[in-house]
Amino acid sequence: MTEILFIVLMTGEELIARATKNGDFYTIEKPLQLVKMQEGQSLKMGMMPYMPYIETSINLHQYAMVADAPEDMANQYRQYVGDIILPSTKIQLA
Repeated sequence: MTEILFIVLMTGEELIARATKNGDFYTIEKPLQLVKMQEGQSLKMGMMPYMPYIETSINLHQYAMVADAPEDMANQYRQYVGDIILPSTKIQLA
């Protein structure tokens, strides 16, 4: 099953990507690298393409951490890559 995951590589790079686990590998699509940006006194996160135009696999020994992406970060990822974002609340009709 494909999920949007937060991945920290052994090199320290932080990625968010659509990923599918295949045995000892994760196949990732449309990976974005998380970039920290200082804006005044606050720290913000931005996203930029990581190795664009390729699909790649990451060996289990090549990453330090894999976790489900927080919903707000997953929605920002979906918006960046052009996915449809579904509302998180139900619409009730009268």
